[in-house]
Amino acid sequence: MTKIILKTGLISIPFFFILVSTNYYVDPAKRFNSIYEQKIVDIFLRGKYATNISNYDERLVIHKLAQQRTKKADILILGSSRSMLINQSHFGDFEVFNGSVSSACLQDLIINYQIMKDNDMLPEKKIILGIDPWTFNDNNNEKRWKWNESKYNKFFKKDTKVIRLIESNTFSKYHELISLSYFQSSIRYFFKTDVLLYFPTETSVKYNTTKTRLTDNSIVYNESVRTADKNTITKKAKKYIQNGMYMIDDFHKPSVTLVKQFETLILDIKNNNIEIEFFMAPYHPIVYKVIKKKYASVIKVENYISQYASENNIKIYGSFNPETIGLHTNHFYDGMHCNENGIKQILSFE
Repeated sequence: MTKIILKTGLISIPFFFILVSTNYYVDPAKRFNSIYEQKIVDIFLRGKYATNISNYDERLVIHKLAQQRTKKADILILGSSRSMLINQSHFGDFEVFNGSVSSACLQDLIINYQIMKDNDMLPEKKIILGIDPWTFNDNNNEKRWKWNESKYNKFFKKDTKVIRLIESNTFSKYHELISLSYFQSSIRYFFKTDVLLYFPTETSVKYNTTKTRLTDNSIVYNESVRTADKNTITKKAKKYIQNGMYMIDDFHKPSVTLVKQFETLILDIKNNNIEIEFFMAPYHPIVYKVIKKKYASVIKVENYISQYASENNIKIYGSFNPETIGLHTNHFYDGMHCNENGIKQILSFE
């Protein structure tokens, strides 16, 4: 019995070493090395665009930029991927910084606001908050904000010395080292034909084959997304519905707690003499028809935002309902993301 255990151990040790080493050094999600993110930041600081980018920590890039930028923006955008296309060109001579991150929940908005505040990088003029239905959904299952939970606690003046290791992103991060699913992702990433070319590349060209970040940290999608025809976009919208409504499937009613936290954020912004505006990106017409029938909480969120904005003299760009602002299939990339023409129409709609 002892020999069997010993042999099993001897066989397991090399496999364990390969598992941990591969996950650490290949690291497809860039969980253990911030060199990739710093490369992107360095490109921005040189006044250039960064293309050829994927699988990096957008939240860490925001943090690094807040620390290393030397000039405040006039306008700060805080939202999710549905706000990422908002860029400098939409606001004339005003300097814009887009601090949106993928799948941003309310905690992300608060954290990125606090990061800017701590680094004296709050904007000179206004903050545009991207509002999504899941902003007020307690059951959105988004946990990536926990990597910087101390900033969230600091905003609410909670004790930031208390570290809940099990719930923290630090724990989940290092759990990836022994994760078989992360190992599979690492192997797939390693054997991509373009893996050696898949590194941040400096450019002055806005439209590229691969995804591009502009100097203001807004995004330009890759060529295949930008050039998709109407049939492809419609298929994406239908697939979006079939796969479940992202972050709102388990959304029963707007959270009282999150509403209170949202209003606390608004109050703090006002106390810093910064103008506030709201941005609500619409859903694809096919998707919104389903939302209207089955997701009453989404409608309740828009009604709340509309009433709150009216009572507090806050301008709103957009609506979850595409018809309200005259958007059609040709204004979308998929079921929940507008294209550049869609964003332009939302921001110019009166």
